[in-house]
Amino acid sequence: LFVVRDVVEWGIGMDYPYRGWTMLLQLNQTVVLDNRTKLLLSNVDTRLLGVLRKPFLADRLQTEMGVLQGLARGYTAGIARVTYAITDQLWARLGYLLIAGSRNSLIGQFHDNDEVFFQIRYTY
Repeated sequence: LFVVRDVVEWGIGMDYPYRGWTMLLQLNQTVVLDNRTKLLLSNVDTRLLGVLRKPFLADRLQTEMGVLQGLARGYTAGIARVTYAITDQLWARLGYLLIAGSRNSLIGQFHDNDEVFFQIRYTY
């Protein structure tokens, strides 16, 4: 049922805070060695990830935007969300998830699943 593959995955990234903004840039690559079959994950899958975060109101309101771009197969995933800490234990989050790309790509196969979401979380 499961086929064994030799895979190498590596990545490099950096983040940088600037005047309250935090920027993150990351490059990841997955290499499937000695592959003879067609997979949704191509033999070499290179992804570029970027994230931008900014807190407001003494860190009670957090904003975040992130984008993942697959370079080999041309798929994209993005998220934008706003989180508000009502108390130290209770927060609410509103966001949007974007999924785009060819059906023959790792993420693009889910391209009809974009969503707007709302979450409430309580921790104790």
